[in-house]
Amino acid sequence: MNRFGPLGLLLTAGLLAAAPPGLHREGALWVETTTGSESMPQVEQVRVVAEGNVTVHGGSTGDVAYVVTRRVRARSEAEARDALQEAGVTLARQGRGVRLVVNDATGPVDLQVTMPRTVAKVIVQTAVGNIEVSEINGSVAAQTGGGNIELKSIKGGADVNSQGGNLQLGDVGGSARAVSAGGEIAAGVIGGDAQLETAGGNITVQKIGGAARAITAGGSIRIAQVGGAVAANTGGGTIDIGKAGGVVTIHNEGGGPIEVGSSGGARCENASGAIKVGSWNGTIHLATASGSVVAQILGDKLMGDSSVSTASGDITVYIPSNVGVTIRAQNDGASRAQGIVSEFQGVQVRMNGGTAFAAGAINGGGPILRLEGTGGTIWIKKKQ
Repeated sequence: MNRFGPLGLLLTAGLLAAAPPGLHREGALWVETTTGSESMPQVEQVRVVAEGNVTVHGGSTGDVAYVVTRRVRARSEAEARDALQEAGVTLARQGRGVRLVVNDATGPVDLQVTMPRTVAKVIVQTAVGNIEVSEINGSVAAQTGGGNIELKSIKGGADVNSQGGNLQLGDVGGSARAVSAGGEIAAGVIGGDAQLETAGGNITVQKIGGAARAITAGGSIRIAQVGGAVAANTGGGTIDIGKAGGVVTIHNEGGGPIEVGSSGGARCENASGAIKVGSWNGTIHLATASGSVVAQILGDKLMGDSSVSTASGDITVYIPSNVGVTIRAQNDGASRAQGIVSEFQGVQVRMNGGTAFAAGAINGGGPILRLEGTGGTIWIKKKQ
């Protein structure tokens, strides 16, 4: 006997709880709306497949309900009804899963779905169109062949993919993966790890609870707060990481400023642009082909040897009064001893031809901090 009652394993819209379609005219188009619903408590997974715009909302009841809107250009109501025929909607339940499919020959549709917000997983697939999912306690997987994806109030994880649209993740309680072939990625709070990739657009996130990986072929990356390590790469644009609990690794291949407010260590490479980094008790390795570099040691020690270099620009390092480091500095092309300026008496500066050198122990010495510049000024300052 089927444990789901007389509904059986297959519920077909139009035969059971579907309402008769309504047809009306909007300008040159005829618009038909078809609705349906079924009581489906204890559903764990819902899969929605359609061609067109899909909106999914988690509700407080145990019903799975849908509204399908179709549009057709016709000269009369009879012609419109002939073109529309019957809506191709199928609602099927197997075990604790539900599959809702809209397969309509008239072209893309607008589909609105309401389901229990308690579902463990929601899967949405559309060949073309936008996807919006909100108020789901479980995880969400969404994929579109060419449209935007927006998530709101998702307590579980998220995995979204678009072949050419923007991705907007409101608040996601778990980890998130977002991939776009050519759109922007924006997120509010992501509770776990985050993997964000786009072939051409900006990436902007307020907070990531775990580690972060952000890649864009041509755009800016801005993340206000990250609980773990950060790996960020852009083909050309600004990279700005406000605060990171782990090591920050950044590659800017096309040029643009890099800024890290604070981190557990930093490794930054820039093809052309300034670098500004603050680091807590880690190591720093900063290099740019053209631009100034500013590095601040925010903790009470360096964990290992570090380096800062620029081929064209100034270098400024701020060292707290209680941090022990050993300075090894070199400035090629310096015309005077002021090519290296130190506020610590233990660092001695000398000239050898057109190159300025400096070496010495600060606060008793410690890990080596190598500073290498060309033509600008290297400033070794006391952090106030």
